[in-house]
Amino acid sequence: MGTKTAPLLSLNAQNRQPPQSLRDQAGPALATFIHNYKQVGSIYRYLDYFSKKIKTVLSGVEANRFVMQHGKNILSAKIYRKKQIDELA
Repeated sequence: MGTKTAPLLSLNAQNRQPPQSLRDQAGPALATFIHNYKQVGSIYRYLDYFSKKIKTVLSGVEANRFVMQHGKNILSAKIYRKKQIDELA
């Protein structure tokens, strides 16, 4: 069985804009995640323009349940936090 890759959202940020009414209710950042979840589902990727890296998002009830049940065994911030840990040592 092959590995499936989460869908990559359009690199054109204009295509990912949530409706204004949702932005008014939830704020721009949360509205974007809600909009993307509704468009493509609970797992997707996008290009973070600030870091110039593709990031993966786990969202929705199913993702939260998965993280709560299995997160400690498979998710880690060790590599992400390495520079900070090194500076504090």
